[in-house]
Amino acid sequence: MSKKTVFLSLLALSCLSAVSYFAQAQSYLMVVPVKGMVASEPAPAGASQIECMYFHCYALVDGTVWAVGNNTYGQLGLGDTTDRTAWTKTSQTGVTAIAAGGYHGYALKSDGTFWSVGFNNYGQLGVGDTTNRSNWVNTGQADVTAITGGGMNGYALKGNTLWSVGRNDYGQLGLGDNTDRYTFTVTSHSDVADTAAGSAHGYALKVDGSIWSTGWNGNGQLGLGDAADRNSWANTGQTGVTAIATNGNQGYALKGNSLWSVGRNIEGQLGLGNNTNQNTWTDTSQTGVNDIAVGAYHGYILKGDDLWSVGKNTEGQLGLNDLTSRNNLTLTNQTGVDDVTGGYYHGYSHNQEGVWSVGQNTNGQLGHGDTTKRSAWTQITDPFAAP
Repeated sequence: MSKKTVFLSLLALSCLSAVSYFAQAQSYLMVVPVKGMVASEPAPAGASQIECMYFHCYALVDGTVWAVGNNTYGQLGLGDTTDRTAWTKTSQTGVTAIAAGGYHGYALKSDGTFWSVGFNNYGQLGVGDTTNRSNWVNTGQADVTAITGGGMNGYALKGNTLWSVGRNDYGQLGLGDNTDRYTFTVTSHSDVADTAAGSAHGYALKVDGSIWSTGWNGNGQLGLGDAADRNSWANTGQTGVTAIATNGNQGYALKGNSLWSVGRNIEGQLGLGNNTNQNTWTDTSQTGVNDIAVGAYHGYILKGDDLWSVGKNTEGQLGLNDLTSRNNLTLTNQTGVDDVTGGYYHGYSHNQEGVWSVGQNTNGQLGHGDTTKRSAWTQITDPFAAP
């Protein structure tokens, strides 16, 4: 994630999750966010923003939220728990930004209100309880300027001050303890320009270009040179950073147009030509990069308007027309791309021709009206034309 949305002074992308972590959550769910898009980016076929996390996605079209994919916990915000295989219009209007969490979602409205929906077993909806919602509910939070969804938690910025909510067993809320929160709680972290949330960890990009991290660190994803968890935000020592993205248990960062990566690399998702985890941020030697997105075990980058991919490819999520994983970033056939978003085992891209998707489609998350996976990027016909 993923992601989230982005504080307008910087480009950042958000979004997810390791097998060992999900094993603990499996009794509750079967596990995105993905990343955020800058509000001024070109609109993908009528949508100003597309966000994915695990197996569902949201799109923002003329201020209205559309949704697709898994709906086990009501996370599509359609008042039921039925999956959708085609993009479906919700009743949420007047929305300016959206963010996808693991099985939940957030929306900011133009009237300053902040809404949430979906799975709430850890209080991640921020409404003071643990009851799931299949209809969007007002969190009561105001003055929020940016939002990010994590695996089972969330972050919000009020100005440059960071607030967090939800699951906190690994300290991913950055509050100095491991207690879940059911309402958004202010952290001691200020001067924050953007956030990114993974399965059980998070990054904060400060206005001075430094990255701070918190939470689970079993794969070194905090970038602190060890595998010890943190429950307070820790300075990674990185400087000159202009964008961050995470999903699962790995992260990407841009320093200018140079790509750095950290964390889990068993599937080669760090793009380093090997499959060794990294516990410090490592230069991939990729330059000319202007956009980044992270899936659960794979990643995407844009060089100019050309799309490259790397990592796990068992569901065809790299969009290379095969199921072979890669540990080096590989050029796809997608050109003219203005943005890309990573889900769990799937991805979205868009260019002037429209919206494209690839990878796993068990819950219809690719938006083609079926549940057939794709290993080649496939354009969606009129995704937002349905009533």
